[in-house]
Amino acid sequence: MNSELATAFRRNNDANLVILRNIPKGAQPTKARLVTALKASEAAIARFLEEIERAQTVKGWNGPPAGFLGYLIAHEAHHRALAVLSLRLSGKKPARDVIYSVWNWGKKGAL
Repeated sequence: MNSELATAFRRNNDANLVILRNIPKGAQPTKARLVTALKASEAAIARFLEEIERAQTVKGWNGPPAGFLGYLIAHEAHHRALAVLSLRLSGKKPARDVIYSVWNWGKKGAL
């Protein structure tokens, strides 16, 4: 989960933030740890979206909950693109199937 969403959780006094644990900067988590963290984040975000839909407001956001969801999607896409760009700038050329899997998570064999 990104810091923008964590801030929204805090502004809305959302209890879902409590169940999430940061991965410390510089840590080298295992794939299993990353998967566990992503699943916890997914569940927390789903509950948060349900809560703001019921309330029809997001504290600190100037717009409806649907607009906030759009923002989250765009922000996620931005970070996926940064990951691919970082690989390229470091001299690594990701395989085409890796690049596609960044965007198509439903595809078998995706990252």
